Amino acid sequence: MFSPSGGVYATNVSLKISARASSPAIHYTLDGSEPDESSPAYSAPLLISNTTLVRAKAFAKESQASSIAAEVYTLLDDDLVNFSSNLPLAIVNSFGTNIMHEHKVDGGCSS
Repeated sequence: MFSPSGGVYATNVSLKISARASSPAIHYTLDGSEPDESSPAYSAPLLISNTTLVRAKAFAKESQASSIAAEVYTLLDDDLVNFSSNLPLAIVNSFGTNIMHEHKVDGGCSS
C-alpha cells in the first residue's frame, strides 16, 4: 500500500510503503523494473522529487511473494504549478523512452 497514492503533485512527496504484517520484507524499484529480492529493501519513507514510477513487492520467507503494486508520482515543474486554462491539461510522460509516430492515421480532415 502506498501513502499517499500516486497522482500529480506540486511539491516533493514523502512516500510510505506498507504491506501485511506477514510480509516482513518489501523491495521496490524507482526505474519501472520489476522488484525482486535483490532490489532495495524499504525501511523508511522515500523522498520522491521527480516524476517516478514506483513498483513494490512484499516477500515473506514462508509464503509466496505478493503481486507487484505500482503508482506513478508526477511532479509538476514550477511553471505549471499555477497554470490556469479553460482547456484540459494533458501530461504525457514516456519515462525515458521515445514516443515515435510510426503509422499514419486515416480519417483525418481534408480541405
